[in-house]
Amino acid sequence: MNNISKSCSLTFNLVVALSVYASIILSACTSTTQQEQSKQESSEQSTIATSNNQAITSLQENCDLDNADSCARLGVMYFNGQNVKRDIDRGMQLLQQACDLNSSTACSALGDIYHFGDNGVTKDYSKAQQLLQKGCDLNNALACVQLGVMHIEGLGSKKDLAQGKKLYQKACDLNEKKGCSALGFVYLKYLEFDKARALFTKGCNLNDGLACASLGVMYKEGHKVKRNPSTAKTLLEKGCDLGVKQACIDAKGL
Repeated sequence: MNNISKSCSLTFNLVVALSVYASIILSACTSTTQQEQSKQESSEQSTIATSNNQAITSLQENCDLDNADSCARLGVMYFNGQNVKRDIDRGMQLLQQACDLNSSTACSALGDIYHFGDNGVTKDYSKAQQLLQKGCDLNNALACVQLGVMHIEGLGSKKDLAQGKKLYQKACDLNEKKGCSALGFVYLKYLEFDKARALFTKGCNLNDGLACASLGVMYKEGHKVKRNPSTAKTLLEKGCDLGVKQACIDAKGL
């Protein structure tokens, strides 16, 4: 086999090996904001569970004084029916109020609601993009990731790979691991392996399982990096520990 054929073969093997991870990253990105928001909501609600009525009253009073965080918390409670009777319209009104007061979390959450059509809300990609853009402008990294997905998929506007990459890069610069991984897979798709490796490295350092697993595969295949089964195994095992099942399978073969 000549050098050109060998190089092409290695590239093909690497892309095939990583394709399973690439298929995971999109669904991970599209649900990231919701998952992180849910974690935040659970933490916030645990602090008010013992004095529900008093806490709601306090949040409403602070919201009336234009406290964005209080409006956002109260909006989440009404939208999800947490410790109050569910009121979707009231929840969205409060989230919009919080977003208008420059709560990046509220803008991001409301953008997700319009993107996914949560709780019967009609999907509106245009509104979702506007809200996520504001959240991203306010340095909410998850909003940047979600908006990047929409631009790359062409949801609410024409597909715009360049803008999607910029948004992923901003999220990564803000140390959002999903932004680093998502951009890494974009570069991988276009065979820019050095850039992909650097992004996977940062994502793995931020404890993103997909980034660790993908970097592990690169060291396993030895394309554009020196093949290192030991390093590959360590990275794949870290990816496995971080919940990536395919990484567990790949690690066993080393």
